[in-house]
Amino acid sequence: MPAILKRAFDRWIEHQDDALVREVGSARAWIVTTVAMCILLPLLAFAPGARDYFGLRLVPAFLCYVPALLGGLLFERRQVGRTRITRSAYARVIVVTAASQFFMASLMVWSNPHGAAALSSLFIITAIYHGHVLRATPQEPFPTVGTIVAVAAAYALDRREERLGLFLFAASAAVIGALLVGVNSRRWSIARHRHEQLRGALTANILDEQAREMNRLSDTLVNVLGHNHDLNNTLMALRLSADALTMEAELNRIKGVPQILGDLRTGFDRLERLAQYIKTAGRLPSGAPVAEVVNVVAVVEEVIPAVTARFPGVRHSLIADRANALHSAIPGGVVTLRRITENLLINACEGNGQRSAARVEIKVARDPSGGRLLIVVSDDGPGFSPEQLTQNVEIFATTKPQGSGLGLFTCERLVRASDGRLERANVPGGGAQLTVVLPLVRS
Repeated sequence: MPAILKRAFDRWIEHQDDALVREVGSARAWIVTTVAMCILLPLLAFAPGARDYFGLRLVPAFLCYVPALLGGLLFERRQVGRTRITRSAYARVIVVTAASQFFMASLMVWSNPHGAAALSSLFIITAIYHGHVLRATPQEPFPTVGTIVAVAAAYALDRREERLGLFLFAASAAVIGALLVGVNSRRWSIARHRHEQLRGALTANILDEQAREMNRLSDTLVNVLGHNHDLNNTLMALRLSADALTMEAELNRIKGVPQILGDLRTGFDRLERLAQYIKTAGRLPSGAPVAEVVNVVAVVEEVIPAVTARFPGVRHSLIADRANALHSAIPGGVVTLRRITENLLINACEGNGQRSAARVEIKVARDPSGGRLLIVVSDDGPGFSPEQLTQNVEIFATTKPQGSGLGLFTCERLVRASDGRLERANVPGGGAQLTVVLPLVRS
């Protein structure tokens, strides 16, 4: 059972929006919430009309808010300087959200029956909001477990029978609402992720086509400029011949010939200016993709922690030749190489959708000839089928039930646009192996 829960928890983490969770749990968000509570609770406790209707006991209510506030600030402090939210950090997120919901549920305890019924809406809205932020679903209902614990803890403060029905109603509405909203949030998140993947794949395809077009254009320009050089040499020879004829005509006092040769030299000048224009125009356009020299090992080291946080159940290891400077010239620089590496590692971690990898090894080194750079990603997953190894990487082709078929396609296009190639194979002991071959820039 613990292994099943661990896998479910890891799947739940994969669908989280780290940026949204960070924003909701930021110190600024807690300060705003605290200020709002400092205004709202005294109004409910002392404002004319509200005092009799709600009957809120202010001091116990604030005391129940303290655990949520301290937990939220502690979470925010521990996330300072970290790029990803780890598995243990997400466990703390569930505890903090449960503490927040406990505070909202406790307001029903510290109010009279009329006020408790009204304040139950705040608890339900808070739980539904947390279901949206944390993507609660029936398959991974971890945020709603915190909701149930929060209601149980609040009910333990006041076990009067007349309160039981209200707590049961509030808990049921909160859990159902959180799951419904969480499912829709999950679907929206998946749709947005696929949209970003598609945009990345199209960008990679455009970049690849631009690189191919620039290579063709470069070959054409080299050919044109070569003919331009031959034209300059021919013009120089003709100009020397014209000068020799002019001198010969002047010595022999042949009338009319110098005028004709002067017109001929004027024509040569026009041809020379035309040749110079061709040479100037034969430069690559300014909008051509510019290759940037990238430290490959440094980029891979940055990507591994981010992917590890997304797939905490997969162990990653890096083998790199740090004794030699492993640099490559890549259009788009670090951004392109990071996208390539992320797609390689995510593809290895996900496996075929039914079976994922437990171990992924990344190796960065020179190829045996020493002229190219290799990024080799090996895993212990199911590997490639014979059909996949014999077919080209096609867009939207995938074996994963929830896959889009864009990750490996994007990676292959970006690698090809970088004057490299992507090779697929199966590891003899089982698993898949993807090898990226890139040009090596010698320092």
